[in-house]
This record gives sequence, C-alpha cells and structure tokens, in this order.
Amino acid sequence: VTLCIIDEIGKMECLTPLFPEFVRRHLDSSYITVATVALNGKGFIEEVKGRKDVKLFYLDEDNRDKIFLEIFRFIHVFLKSPLL
Repeated sequence: VTLCIIDEIGKMECLTPLFPEFVRRHLDSSYITVATVALNGKGFIEEVKGRKDVKLFYLDEDNRDKIFLEIFRFIHVFLKSPLL
C-alpha cells in the first residue's frame, strides 16, 4: 500500500495545470492519499471535496492537536490492519 501526502490543495496550487492532473492520478489509484484541502474554493477544490471516495476531516484550532489520531484510526480501519 502506498501513502501519498499532499500539503494543500488550494487556489494557488490549482493555477498550475499539472497539479490537478497529479492529484487526480493519485485519487484514482489504489494509493491512500491524505491531503489538506482549502475550506473554500471553486473548480478543482470543489471537485476533490465532492468525490464519493473522499473522506473529509475538518481541522480547526480546537481539534488540530487531536485530528492526527482520528485520521490514523480511519486509515487503520480502511486497511483492516493492526495498529502500529
């Protein structure tokens, strides 16, 4: 299993035509992709957030120190593997 981490799918990143292509290729693959996505945005940002195969976690000041564990547990369940 391959894990791909993308640090931000945001407005500026989407200005480069290769970036959405890269992200689509990974989302359409068997890779587990963890990415930060802009809260607001049109076009490609909406496309990513609207995919049926995407699970969104909302990060804010109150949960930012705890969200890692929630994402880790989600991946663990997805893989059906023992916790590390």
